Amino acid sequence: MSAEEYPRVLVTGASRGLGRKTALGLASNGWKVTACARPSSELESLGRLLSVQAGNVVGCDLTQETGVEELISATGLGFEAVVHALGGTLSVRDPLFSAKELQEVVAHNLSVAIELNRRLVPVMSTKEGGQGGTLIHISSLASVVNLGSPSYSIAKSMLNAYVRNLDNSFRSQGIKVFNILPSRIALERGQETKHVEVTAEAVFDLIDFLLSERAAIVSGSTFFADANSAKMVGQGMFES
Repeated sequence: MSAEEYPRVLVTGASRGLGRKTALGLASNGWKVTACARPSSELESLGRLLSVQAGNVVGCDLTQETGVEELISATGLGFEAVVHALGGTLSVRDPLFSAKELQEVVAHNLSVAIELNRRLVPVMSTKEGGQGGTLIHISSLASVVNLGSPSYSIAKSMLNAYVRNLDNSFRSQGIKVFNILPSRIALERGQETKHVEVTAEAVFDLIDFLLSERAAIVSGSTFFADANSAKMVGQGMFES
């Protein structure tokens, strides 16, 4: 298979952590990966690794007003899949957060996915002549239990509702929509890990499965990735 024939996948938040693991893992499994993150030395090193496997990186800040357009201008719209790995608390942990702080956290964890999907889904849609596609969103267990930052929990809860509605609207048009709710993820950066409950490798294995032909009969599901139960349990919460 030539590089032009590889299926294309976009991974956001790709410079480190789960996003980086996903970009490298999918590249190794035969995907042509476009990895997007803010410009950094970590993104540059990822680019060097991906370049030998038909992949590339795009350095831009997707949370800025022009970020999504910059990415689309650099890559085009022809992706078979997207892994929305961008997210985080932005260190906003005060339960009396301001409206501006919540807006910034929501932009990071939800708004970027909304804007990218708004551009990419019509191209994927079989109703519009596309070949279908897969959208994987990384939410958090914090969206359903009291875990970590309150503003982050709220933003991820909003993401869950968005994904449910997206699946309901586009399932019949060949778009497979998934949501993964990991507990805290070990990011291999030497930090204290006594509260960590799931590894990036374990979550990537689920992502890899959902992008494979083995998941052909699975659609519109939320998956709880929680090492406390020593397994990942798919919950058909989105089925109508």
